[in-house]
Amino acid sequence: MVASQKLSKIQTQLKQIQRSWPVDPLRLNQPDLQFSASISKAIDRIFSNTYKSDLNRSISPQELEERTLKGAERMWSSLENLSNGSISKQYPFPNRCGILPHFQGITKN
Repeated sequence: MVASQKLSKIQTQLKQIQRSWPVDPLRLNQPDLQFSASISKAIDRIFSNTYKSDLNRSISPQELEERTLKGAERMWSSLENLSNGSISKQYPFPNRCGILPHFQGITKN
C-alpha cells in the first residue's frame, strides 16, 4: 500500500477513536478541555500542510511522508491501546484496603 493511502487509513482510524472517546464529566462546560478535542487538534496538526512545510525545509518528500506515517502510526497505536484498555490491564490500579489514614479525619466529620 502506498504511504499516502496508509496515511489516509490511519487518519480515518484516528478520527474514529477521537469520536468514540468518552466525555469527561468534570469538563462538560469546557469542551476545549475534553481529551477528544486534544486528539482532534493533534490529528489536524499532523495532517496539516503547515506541519509538513515546517519539516519540509531539510528533508526529501519521501522522507517527509515516511516520518509523517511513522508518527501517525505511533499516535494511532498509543490511542488504540488507551481506548481498548490494554494499558490498564498491563498496569492495573492497586486495590486499596479501606480508607487511607490521611483521609480518616475527613470522613469522620
